[in-house]
Amino acid sequence: MKAKLFIRNLSSNTEVFDLKKLLSDFGTIVSIAVPKDKSSGRNKGIGLVEMETPEEAASIIEKFHNTIFKESKIKIDFDNN
Repeated sequence: MKAKLFIRNLSSNTEVFDLKKLLSDFGTIVSIAVPKDKSSGRNKGIGLVEMETPEEAASIIEKFHNTIFKESKIKIDFDNN
């Protein structure tokens, strides 16, 4: 069973490859998205990550919730949508 994560407060220069590099040691990443603002081209400060298992997702939350990544304190929760 896959699990989705919602990451908030990403720095404006965070890209998909940055999240992939940060999280790849914690399991199998199924997908990553960093939505961008259409007018500015900068990211919206959020990331969506789908992991292969809920256990992998939980280990990411435990390790990185409320930590500093690229000079921003990120918040990570399960995406219940």
